Amino acid sequence: MIPRTVYNGRYLLIILAFGLIVISSNLDFSAVTHEEARNILTGRHIMNGRHCPLNLYVNGTSIINSGLAGIGEYVGGLYGARAIGIFFGLALTVVVYIMVNILFPGNFGLIGAALFLFSGTTLHLSKLATYDIAAAFFLGLSFLLILLSGENKTVIRPGFWLLAGVTSFLLAFLIKNITAVFIIPIVIYVFWKNKISDAVIFFLLPLAIFSAMVFFTLPYPPVSHFWGSIQNPHNVSRSQLSIVINNIYRLLVMPYLLAVFGIFHKDNRMKTSLALILLSLMVVVFHLLSGDVVSMNADVIYSIIFLTPVAALGVDCMGAIFSTGISLKWAKPFFTTAVLVVVLIFGFHEFRVIQKKSPDMSPVITFFRENGFDGMTVVVDSANKDPDCVYIYSLENSFPNARFIGVPSHSPDKIEAILNNELPDFFVIEEYYKNASFRVTAGRFSNRNYIFVKNLQISLPWGIEDVLIFKKEVEYE
Repeated sequence: MIPRTVYNGRYLLIILAFGLIVISSNLDFSAVTHEEARNILTGRHIMNGRHCPLNLYVNGTSIINSGLAGIGEYVGGLYGARAIGIFFGLALTVVVYIMVNILFPGNFGLIGAALFLFSGTTLHLSKLATYDIAAAFFLGLSFLLILLSGENKTVIRPGFWLLAGVTSFLLAFLIKNITAVFIIPIVIYVFWKNKISDAVIFFLLPLAIFSAMVFFTLPYPPVSHFWGSIQNPHNVSRSQLSIVINNIYRLLVMPYLLAVFGIFHKDNRMKTSLALILLSLMVVVFHLLSGDVVSMNADVIYSIIFLTPVAALGVDCMGAIFSTGISLKWAKPFFTTAVLVVVLIFGFHEFRVIQKKSPDMSPVITFFRENGFDGMTVVVDSANKDPDCVYIYSLENSFPNARFIGVPSHSPDKIEAILNNELPDFFVIEEYYKNASFRVTAGRFSNRNYIFVKNLQISLPWGIEDVLIFKKEVEYE
């Protein structure tokens, strides 16, 4: 049984129902993104029992969440795959709700549930067919189980909670490797809150055994990808570092601001709050060192999990501050609700901004459906080493023998060699990748029996970006 009464369950159901409506109301907000396409295609290969050529190691083993995405896509297409994220998002909200009630007894769980579910990051990830929200769920569940191991009112031995917690943590790591940044502080927390014998036997030892199994038995060990992400951290340019700092500020300024107020709440447990804030900083430090901007919009979900309990106290504290000197009973609930509403409005605004970060490739997909042909070769400007999964996923049913080749940032000579070797029927310059080498080389290459056929405009938060399409001229005898 869960220690302490789970407060206001019916109001939690209302929050979850509203969240379900918000997330599921617009699942067709864009064409498939690259990350979604890669995840779903990997799931297809897993379901078919075939080797996956899409660099399976990029997101750990991919077997867990990609398999679920493949099942969802089989049942309901892209929307079915995206619906898998809704389950994990709502389930993680329940985990956070219980976590808040354990850490800070009182009526703060509902505030925490609303703060977490209606943050821009949670709403966005819960409607994507990617692996981020699933990894976040298992990480949050792992921490909740570890919290339960330290509760004296549970009828189940602490060892069971610890073993379940380390298993859930391993699942989070298998789905997304960045969760490894939490392992040291979580191990410290386990030893802090539990007997040394329980911590060693039921947590540390299973962790070591499971880790050895992962590194020595999986066909694509995730350790190489994880360490590759943090190599040469000091080589990050100042401009790149400034972008990282700006993104951290934009995505986490509200939860950290609320957490600061939470530290000064009259019912606060100072050590607990500081420990949670320290845990939240692990992802921030990782991105500051690695300079990885691309995955930051998703990775901040792990920080938000640990910040939410303290932020819930912060909302209540701000309500108390604004109602100071007012003797009316409704004053504090009114101001607390007002603060929460303002924060939620900020979350919805952030959600709209984040959702537009990934380009909607619908116009380009429509062009190829109308003008492409089976067996065509298309070379695409790409930030990824693997083939452009957006085109493969969207067009393989129409053109099963078509080839789509993604060209990441290379030297101009190498790019020209690829173009000369493939002699594509089409090549596409997607200017939002800012791949200057490809743009210049392809522009020069276009003078060789290629004609410009289409300029499609893609809307992004910073403005309109062009997608230029060139086609090989038909040779007549």
